[in-house]
Amino acid sequence: MSKSKWHIYDKQISELIQLHDSDIKVAQKLLNTTESKKENYNIHTLCTYIGRKRNKGIKDALDSINVDYTTAKHLWHEIKDTEGKKIGNAFIKNPDFKEQQQVQFEDLSIKLIEDLKKYSPKFQKLERQEDNDSYLLVVDPADIHIGKLASAFECGETYNNQIAVQRVLSGVRGLLDKARGFNIDKILFIGGNDILHIDNPKRTTTSGTPQDTDGMWHTNFIIAKQLYVDVIEMLLTVADVHFDFNPSNHDYTNGFFLA
Repeated sequence: MSKSKWHIYDKQISELIQLHDSDIKVAQKLLNTTESKKENYNIHTLCTYIGRKRNKGIKDALDSINVDYTTAKHLWHEIKDTEGKKIGNAFIKNPDFKEQQQVQFEDLSIKLIEDLKKYSPKFQKLERQEDNDSYLLVVDPADIHIGKLASAFECGETYNNQIAVQRVLSGVRGLLDKARGFNIDKILFIGGNDILHIDNPKRTTTSGTPQDTDGMWHTNFIIAKQLYVDVIEMLLTVADVHFDFNPSNHDYTNGFFLA
């Protein structure tokens, strides 16, 4: 940005950004100064430059307090005079917030579609033997909470995505081993039951309760999808599978989309 013709006004722009949340207002104020109105500048290109400066300032401020820029909707900025005395506060909106959320959603869509295109297995027709003495096996891996973060120091036990996936696969294998002596005619696989830990990009449950999370929401969605695929493929080696979705409070909507 230093190569732009506007960089000579960076100090004035930074000061005006703290006082106005509209780029057009900042541009108008700047163009009314004696220094800048000598030139015939295009206000629209100036607004673009101001927007970039504003975004960089917000990002730098958030980075200084270890806050993820893509998840911050706005922030309060304390304004001080040259002597360091507080003279007021400025409420600053993050103009990239909605755009970043849209990018994350588009990334998820692209990744999901690519995975579905690649995953097109051709199974041989499975011949199932009919038996009057048959059983229904119910497999219900509940409370998996893909995306949950817990540390042993705080909770007494570590929990993350890797542990969640390993426990589900190990648990399903254990159920199949225990059922080996029975003639399983069909398997009822119940999905949902908090397969995901959060229900939106704000890292909360469906009702809005904040959660500590492991990974981005779109990455966790893909992990949960792949886990379901692996479990269903494992179950199909034993019997036909009927999938049923059971909604729950952590992922009432995203769990449905996943199912």
